[in-house]
Amino acid sequence: MKHFRLLPFLLIGYLSMAQNTIPDIETSTNTAGEGDIYIGVPSGNVYIGLSTGLYHPLKVSASTTNLYTSDGSIATSRQITGNPENYLWFNNFKQFYIDVASIYRLTSGDNIHLEADNYIRLSADNGIRLQGNTSVSKDLSLVGRFIDGSFNNGSQGDILSTTGTSTKWLHKSDLLSSNTENSITTVSDGGLYYQSPVKAFGKIQMNGTANKIKGAISKRIGEGTYEITFTTAFNHNNYIIQLSQPSRKGAGYDDPGIAYYDQSKGGFKVEIGDNDNSKKSRIRFDSEFMFVIMDYN
Repeated sequence: MKHFRLLPFLLIGYLSMAQNTIPDIETSTNTAGEGDIYIGVPSGNVYIGLSTGLYHPLKVSASTTNLYTSDGSIATSRQITGNPENYLWFNNFKQFYIDVASIYRLTSGDNIHLEADNYIRLSADNGIRLQGNTSVSKDLSLVGRFIDGSFNNGSQGDILSTTGTSTKWLHKSDLLSSNTENSITTVSDGGLYYQSPVKAFGKIQMNGTANKIKGAISKRIGEGTYEITFTTAFNHNNYIIQLSQPSRKGAGYDDPGIAYYDQSKGGFKVEIGDNDNSKKSRIRFDSEFMFVIMDYN
């Protein structure tokens, strides 16, 4: 048997019924008003009037055994019908139980309010279904699993996504493009990893120290010559080197040039100098420069 606990405040109101006295001898007639309460004289028996006019006993003798002091049973279906102006009020109970063997149903043409000073507990062996749009105005705490529209509970690290009409758990790998140019992959810890083609970069002062540098260290090794050493060496020496230097703005060494040499798995060297000397050697001079190293698998 399913058990549903309802606090007394669920059914609040007033039930107005006429109370009359009637001689015991007349209780065998079918003249009772439906819903009216009658007290037999002189027996003190209590009756309620049925729709058929029958006087139905509630208190069957002058003893204390009555509707309020002993359990009873209903042998056939019963219906209580009020009118829109009446209320039915059960008040001041410690607990209020309604036990049904099949379906317990509350319906309303307007709203149904469940309120409690502490909390409201809803439990069912096979779960609870909310079959309409549901709004939560405060925090929602989920202790168990979240089941998607296909009744899947997902795996650790999955992402819940909408399909437009339902929900679906997505593995992180489902988010990855199958395009061969894609650089985002899943890694051993379950996360997504973007493998940037930029492996090292920096802005180097003329004395060889770095203003900013990542993936490498720098030093000046001579007039206009510098050495860049990678913090992690490549497994080949075909990575891409991009170099740049600031303009001289036409003043001294007005035709500057920058180049790399001695490219290896562990790093490379940089040469900076003036280039307007025809076939003569470049005149080296110290200068700020920037570098970017790129590679791909």
